[in-house]
Amino acid sequence: MSDNNVRQEDGVVVAGSLAVLVEKISSASVVDVEFLQDVLITYRAFLSPDQFLQALIERYRSPESVKIVRARVCNCLLNWMDKYWEEIEKENPSVLEKLTDFVESIANDSEYKRLRKSLDLLPQGPTRNIAYDTPPPIYVPKEKDSFLDFKSIEIARQITRIDWDIWKNIRAVELLGYAWPKKNDSRSFRNVVLMLERINSLSNWVTTFISSITKTAERDKTIMKFVDVVKDLKKIGNFSSAVAIVNGLYREPVKGFTHTDYFQKKKKKEKLFEINEFFDLKQNFHNLLHITLLAEPPRIPYLEIIITELRSIEDKEQDFIDSLINFKKNPLDRRLYKSLFIIPTERL
Repeated sequence: MSDNNVRQEDGVVVAGSLAVLVEKISSASVVDVEFLQDVLITYRAFLSPDQFLQALIERYRSPESVKIVRARVCNCLLNWMDKYWEEIEKENPSVLEKLTDFVESIANDSEYKRLRKSLDLLPQGPTRNIAYDTPPPIYVPKEKDSFLDFKSIEIARQITRIDWDIWKNIRAVELLGYAWPKKNDSRSFRNVVLMLERINSLSNWVTTFISSITKTAERDKTIMKFVDVVKDLKKIGNFSSAVAIVNGLYREPVKGFTHTDYFQKKKKKEKLFEINEFFDLKQNFHNLLHITLLAEPPRIPYLEIIITELRSIEDKEQDFIDSLINFKKNPLDRRLYKSLFIIPTERL
């Protein structure tokens, strides 16, 4: 390994060429599962799928690659196909063709059957380890029921189900690309945009709905109902809509409605203070990010803080160090991605 292809700090490899990266994820002596997952999640920041596949193929076919190294390359490909199949099949059909040709070219190798089986399963999509409990019964409103007749937890559940229909389609590569788009980037950010529009739409609806209520008593109760919904969303793990509703509550004219005597009562005042303190992004941005990442899965994070944090990582750690791939950056990105793409089913 040439000194020009690698950089070390205190004996630890922190940057390297593409060849060094591939050697590290297919090492004969050290199995670094965490590093492999870092690479699979973030490689699109500095490589195309075709370049990544070609590097793995070259590593497999290298005369220096012993049996254990070829097995490790196979494991890399299996992980890639299992967890990130859409990048291969849907976005890059030429990569799928190239991968298929490679697998067929090693039909006499011991690794062939495993790779062939995984290829055959690609159209079925990735395996997701999500535990589904039987959802509680849905409260079906009567014809004359109003918003106030619904339980706050039921409103929170239904909001979360709508959110998940968008959230489930967002992938790491799409989020990374949206947070810091590069020139001539071919990735689509459609699902990220839809989720951000969903957040804004919910905030606007809360403000408009409350403002349209002319009866003071009903309006006051509706505001407190939304406060209870926010607390239930937080319990469920849906930080996205919790923040969206708080944003709607603290816009004018709704914010002004909370200055009446009704909201000066101790319990109501404490509830308002609690959600304001927790979801005030100007004051507690990093606190909300920290709590979101530490919250028991599954959860739906507030997308804006994830994007902002990704941009912060990008400012601190670039993809390359003197033309070498920056290995230090990958774990920082992965820490955020681990909080994504999980439906809060068992708490619905």
